[in-house]
Amino acid sequence: MFIIGSSILALAIFGLLKLAGHPAIEGSREGARSRLDIILNNLAGSISPQRSYPLTTIEMEASLKTYLAVPFRDFHQDDWKWFWNLLYGTIEEDTGTWPKRKRQRSREEIQNSLAYYYSQPFGAFGDQQWATFWQRILKGKVFK
Repeated sequence: MFIIGSSILALAIFGLLKLAGHPAIEGSREGARSRLDIILNNLAGSISPQRSYPLTTIEMEASLKTYLAVPFRDFHQDDWKWFWNLLYGTIEEDTGTWPKRKRQRSREEIQNSLAYYYSQPFGAFGDQQWATFWQRILKGKVFK
């Protein structure tokens, strides 16, 4: 199965490379190269993201409920799904062309979202509280 998937991926990349050099493609060769770069960047981010979902979130969720009862003690399955997606999911940036570049949110974007949706307690967090929060979430891993 891995060999088949790898073969399909190799053929797709080969086709994109050929397409990027074809003069009939919309826009200039630079535009085609730019689109190819975005596609390859998105593919690399899917295969090896900067931050990966943990295998299990059960312990982390229990720890967060203890550390920050508000808002985590009242979280339901959909709330946790939203939270973990905020930390580990991707968003699409509008580049003005197809395809859109995918990336994970920055630390600042995550903090702003948490402060917006859960002003208590995140809206009042200072640098030290955020540092403690990230240390609990990342458990010694570096935030990229």
